[in-house]
Amino acid sequence: MTKSAFNVRPGWNASLLTLLLIAFAMQAPAKDPQIPEAKPGDWETLFSGKTHQFRGYKLYDFPKKSWKIERGELKSIPGAPQVDLISLSLYEDFELEVEWRVTSGADGGVLYRIMEDEGPTWHSGLEYQMIDDAHHAEAKKAARGTGALYDVVAGKPNKPVKPAGQVNTSVVRVRQGIAEHWLNGEKILSYQLAGPDFRSSVAQSKFKNLPRYGREKEGHIGLQHMGDEISFRSIRVRRLPSFPTELASPALTGTN
Repeated sequence: MTKSAFNVRPGWNASLLTLLLIAFAMQAPAKDPQIPEAKPGDWETLFSGKTHQFRGYKLYDFPKKSWKIERGELKSIPGAPQVDLISLSLYEDFELEVEWRVTSGADGGVLYRIMEDEGPTWHSGLEYQMIDDAHHAEAKKAARGTGALYDVVAGKPNKPVKPAGQVNTSVVRVRQGIAEHWLNGEKILSYQLAGPDFRSSVAQSKFKNLPRYGREKEGHIGLQHMGDEISFRSIRVRRLPSFPTELASPALTGTN
């Protein structure tokens, strides 16, 4: 296009660009300026009991019609639109610690390595299942009970799960291609993300026709909304260094 096509005042194009950039910035989720950029090993608080670092999946804002903060807990609202939450940041190798509880018969979960250019969160993300084992039909299948990698890898038998209404502490650790699920101080499963056993299990699961499932190198951390009430009391995460180091058992916070 020739210059004659732009019959406007000098500087108008630059002003328009500035306005567009400002408009985009206003839509993007804001990062708290008081939270410094975390280094590997530093804990980042995703939910403190009052503040959070989440937004709605494929949304710019926090979905207040679907989630609420009440009495120091982040809760999914039963019967509300089922909008999942995702962290503002992406994580590759990390350790995630979550304090949570379910109501009787409730189902939910925490997902990791979610990318937004797919369908629902579970089309790419891996789910640490959180469910009322005693009263939900889904939990009758081992790979769909509390702590399982949902529908793919079951947790160990006799895992130390607390019943509905009581607080559990879960840890997800992903490092150098190995994922671990912990529950109330015990490791209940581990798997190799690119390993043949994992791929074989995926091929027999509901995710068998999802090419992006479990293949992302990094992604968001997500909280699933399944239409029930599930509450989160504390959520924190730390990035793990890529070079080999010895890692002790997670230092779990107290629960009741």
